Amino acid sequence: MSELRTCRTCRQSRAQADFPKDRPDGSRHHRCLDCQAAAYRDRYHADSKRRALQIAYSMNGSVRRRFPEAPAVPAERLAAMILEADACAYCGVPNDREGRGFQIDHVQPLNQGGEHSPDNLSVACARCNRAKWDQSLGEFHDWLDRVLARRQQAVSRSRTE
Repeated sequence: MSELRTCRTCRQSRAQADFPKDRPDGSRHHRCLDCQAAAYRDRYHADSKRRALQIAYSMNGSVRRRFPEAPAVPAERLAAMILEADACAYCGVPNDREGRGFQIDHVQPLNQGGEHSPDNLSVACARCNRAKWDQSLGEFHDWLDRVLARRQQAVSRSRTE
C-alpha cells in the first residue's frame, strides 16, 4: 500500500506519488501536484514581465528546433515588444500593457523565407496569430477581406428576411 502524506497547502492526505520529486536531494516537495500547479499558474498570471519572458524563451526554442540556423532574438527584446505594443498589428485590439493574449508573429513566415529578426516580427493577438499561421501578410489580408465579405453578406441576408 502506498504511503500517505499531507499537503501543507491544501491539508489533504494523498499518496506519496502525488507529490513532485524534483528537489536536489531527491526528496519530495511539501505540496501536492495540484497545489504546485495552482501556485505556478498564479505566479504566471501575476507577473506580466515573467510571462512575457516565458513566451519569448518558448518562441526562441521553437524557432531553434525548426530552423537551427536562425539567430536567436534576445528574449528581453521579445518580451519588451509584447509588453510595449499598443495593439494587435492586424486587428487593432488594444493591449492592456500586460501582454495577456498577445504573441509574437513572423510577418513573413520562416517557412517562406522570412527571418527570425526584430524587423520581421510583430505583436498579434492570439486569435490573429492563429488565423494568420504561415500565410504571408498579403495572403492574410486577402483571407480577411473574404471573411469580412462573407460576414457582410450574411448580415445583409438576415436583415432582408
